[in-house]
Amino acid sequence: MEKQNFNTLSQTAKVGYLISSGEIINEIESNDHFTSLFMMDDFYVEIYLDKNTREITSIRVQENTDVLNKYLQNVNLDVTGLIKK
Repeated sequence: MEKQNFNTLSQTAKVGYLISSGEIINEIESNDHFTSLFMMDDFYVEIYLDKNTREITSIRVQENTDVLNKYLQNVNLDVTGLIKK
């Protein structure tokens, strides 16, 4: 799906499409939100979930790959345990 078509979907349809067709990159936690980053065909989508109400407060299409930086900071890429000795 192209981002223009994604943007026309309802919030419920966006969430359904992300879960069925997107790939989750990572999740981060702030004081008041959980934020998840999904990768779609040619764009990224952030979902903001309020920690207190557990409601989605925002779904934002991100076209700039700079958004990856804040999610990749917490990714553990240590593969030493996978290497056979």
